[in-house]
Amino acid sequence: MTSMLLTNEGTQVPAEEVRRLGPELQKKDQGASLIDFLGKAFPFFTVSEWYKAIELGKVTINGFVTTNPKMVLRAGDRLGRIHPIEEEPNVDTNIELLWQEDDVAVISKPGGLPIHEAGLFRRKTVCSLLKNLLGLDWLPVHRLDNGTSGVLLCAKGSKLRSALARDLESHRIQKTYLALVSGCPSTTIWTDTRAIVPSTRDRHHAICADGDRAQTAETRFKVLKSDSIRTLVEATPVTGRTHQIRVHLASGGLPIVGDQLYSEVYSPSGFQYGQLSPTPKRMYLHAHEISFAHPVSKKWVSVKSKPEVGFSLEN
Repeated sequence: MTSMLLTNEGTQVPAEEVRRLGPELQKKDQGASLIDFLGKAFPFFTVSEWYKAIELGKVTINGFVTTNPKMVLRAGDRLGRIHPIEEEPNVDTNIELLWQEDDVAVISKPGGLPIHEAGLFRRKTVCSLLKNLLGLDWLPVHRLDNGTSGVLLCAKGSKLRSALARDLESHRIQKTYLALVSGCPSTTIWTDTRAIVPSTRDRHHAICADGDRAQTAETRFKVLKSDSIRTLVEATPVTGRTHQIRVHLASGGLPIVGDQLYSEVYSPSGFQYGQLSPTPKRMYLHAHEISFAHPVSKKWVSVKSKPEVGFSLEN
C-alpha cells in the first residue's frame, strides 16, 4: 500500500508552515540529488525517513512542494520541510520571566526545552517562545544545553546583546550551577583545570585531553549535600567551554544524574545510578544564579532560579 500524499507536487506552502533547512545552497551543493543532500546534511532523520517525507509531499524547494527524491539541486535553492507543531516532541514550554529592566531580562528555562530551532524542534524553542513572552527582537545572550534548566540572560536588539556577549567573553558575567551527581567525591571543594577538546562532526561529545585543539578550562566545585548514592554540587565555571561542567564531572567519576551522553563516553557500560529507579528522564543540571552589570545603567544585578524538588536529595 502506498502512503497517502499530504500535499500535491508544485503546491506553494505559506512560509509560517515551513521549517527552513539551512541557508541557501552554495555552488558546492549544486548537482546533488535532494535525497542525498538531506540524508547527509540533516541526520536527525534517516535517509529512509527523508525519502518518505519527500514522497508524502512534506519537503519544499523554494517554497514549493516536491515529491521527487532525485530532484537535482541548484545553487541558491532554499529547502524546507512542512513542520506542524504537533510533530514536535512533548516538552515543558513554560519559560518564566524572573527579572526585567529596560531591554534586558532574565528568564528561567525548563529542562528539555532547546534554545534554538534544531532537529525536530521548530516552535517549541526559547527563541520562538520569547516573542510571545517579551516581543520581537528578544533573543538569548548565551546558551544552555537542552537538558539544562535555569537562568538565561536575554536582551532586545543586537547592540545590547553584543555588549553583554563581550562581558560574557571577558568573564565579567558570573554563573553558578547546581548539579546532582552520581557518587560521592573524596573532597568537598576542588577546582578542575583540565583542558577540553571540543566535539567534532564525527564525535558529538567533548573530552578532557591535551593536543592542538585543546581549550583551557576551569570549573570550581563545592559539595552542598550528599548521601550514600548522590551528591549535590555547586559548580562555578570560570571559562565557558561547551559541556564544560558535564565533562569535568563525568571524567572525574561523578556523572550528572540523567546525563546519558557523558555517562556512556566515560564508562563503556554506562554509569549505574545506584538505587535510583527508574533511570532519570532528565539531566539534573540547573543554572542557579547569574550576576552581571546592566549594560546601560551599570547596576550590578544578581538573579536566581529555584531548582525543582529533585535537587533536594529527598526523593
